[in-house]
Amino acid sequence: MMEMRVWLADAVSTGLTVERMLSMATPSAAFHSALSDSARLSREQAVQLIAAETACIDHPKIIESFEEIGRAGLVVAGDIDGEPTLQILRATYEEGRLTELASFVQGMRPFTLLRDKVKATVHDLPAGTWAVPDLAEDTGEARTADMTFPHDPELSFLSPVLRRAAAPQSEADKVLTLASSIYGMRHWADSGLAQGDKRLAFFQVDVSGRPLTIANLLTFVDDRVVQIRSCSRPWSAALAMYTRLESRYFDELGEEYFWPDQS
Repeated sequence: MMEMRVWLADAVSTGLTVERMLSMATPSAAFHSALSDSARLSREQAVQLIAAETACIDHPKIIESFEEIGRAGLVVAGDIDGEPTLQILRATYEEGRLTELASFVQGMRPFTLLRDKVKATVHDLPAGTWAVPDLAEDTGEARTADMTFPHDPELSFLSPVLRRAAAPQSEADKVLTLASSIYGMRHWADSGLAQGDKRLAFFQVDVSGRPLTIANLLTFVDDRVVQIRSCSRPWSAALAMYTRLESRYFDELGEEYFWPDQS
């Protein structure tokens, strides 16, 4: 039977359609689009969103793939209207059939452009699919969380929401620390997908009451992390994270990390 990562790679390369996903899935499989976490979405509608978001990424190129028993992952580089982005797909499966598929996207501006493109093409979705909850007033509370992996002095960190990567380690650690001050403790959901010197790891955080799941592509050299590239879902929680970073730390980080008028 075809490996799940091979199936994913072939489907992304030739068209990750609704029909292909549903034909590969168990009857109870769950699908989670990066664009919306609305509880009103049916399984078929969530599949439709994943198919549309994947189709709307321009010049897609698979840069990493992972598979271990029961789990697979794919990292795709591309752009949305010229804005570079990454998409991460995470699948779980049993006996060669999908049991869950989730998507994650990098960069607040391309994420928003992607959302707008899909919103314009996918219709007849439940009320609230594209809703953006009001963001609670920022209390200024700074949370703390320890770094999880030993870092290389040349560490580069690409935030799931910011415009550019932070490097070397001193700059990357600053951005990681500022981000952690907003969401606090990381709750690791999956830290074990590995392929050579790469690892695909996932954690969940809370941003002012909005659950945000972050997918991380880690590159190691001699057991130290030298590069972190992160994507997130859903869009509304990513926007909350970006908005908090911009309102609190625009001056400290500098305008090069942000897009004009994004939030």
